[in-house]
Amino acid sequence: MIVESNIDPNAIGDDGKALGILQIHEDYVTDANLLSIQGGGKRFEHDDMFSQLYSVNVFCLYMQRWATESRLKKRVTQEDIARIHNGGPNGYKKKSTLKYWEKVQVELRLLDSYSENEVNSLWSKALCDSFSSNSYSE
Repeated sequence: MIVESNIDPNAIGDDGKALGILQIHEDYVTDANLLSIQGGGKRFEHDDMFSQLYSVNVFCLYMQRWATESRLKKRVTQEDIARIHNGGPNGYKKKSTLKYWEKVQVELRLLDSYSENEVNSLWSKALCDSFSSNSYSE
């Protein structure tokens, strides 16, 4: 969130294409909606990304779809998650996402007192586990 918007839920970037605290594009929302609607959840709109809660929900849905061990054929790492967020479903393989990953690493170093497993747990617990019930009230 710091890397994307400096924790500004009203941030607008990429010439108006990226919205909210996680700077989410419309295609990202469309992708996440495939899982949300299929699971009986909310259909998100791009403008919903100004809500921190909805942004995180969309992020989690996107990662549930694209950042999986079965898809990547390996254990999913923080790097995979960050690079998929930045570069799309195959972002974890793109050279163009390496610079973004470097920025994320700087912020993760601030969490240096945590082990990698604890940080991975923070990603999933704090961001995603609480949204698996499809309750989206704000």
